[in-house]
Amino acid sequence: MATGCTSPNECLQNMDVAYKVKFMKVAYDQGSESYVASQVSVVTSVHGLGRDSMLYDSVQVNGMALPLQSNDTISAFVICQQAASYGDTVMVSDTLWVIHDNELEFVSVECGCAVQNKVRDVIHTVNMIDSVARVADMVDRKSIENLKIYVRNR
Repeated sequence: MATGCTSPNECLQNMDVAYKVKFMKVAYDQGSESYVASQVSVVTSVHGLGRDSMLYDSVQVNGMALPLQSNDTISAFVICQQAASYGDTVMVSDTLWVIHDNELEFVSVECGCAVQNKVRDVIHTVNMIDSVARVADMVDRKSIENLKIYVRNR
């Protein structure tokens, strides 16, 4: 059921759609003798390929919200993460490709339509990214986790 917007600012806030990502790591827990996944903070910079703006600029985050292309079916991001190498700190880059379909979702007469995405596949390079796990393929105005990126232990 569509609801009306009470102000133009509310329309703008309710129209935001982003691909929600969390950074994870896996470590061996000797007490339980099993591998345990946990969320981790990483220093990262992110920009979208084919876009002019930097989405994240050397900030420490444990997750991020990536805007998917509304006029294309492939969104690509370069993710640079800080890694220690022989006592020096270097930035290591990976590329993340999100292949998706775009659909319009009617919000209200006042607000119009929002673009929602259905993710079909995620491909990545393997420099700092070890693997990914798709959690939810529907990217809409709800704030839910869509993807877990497992980073290599440093």
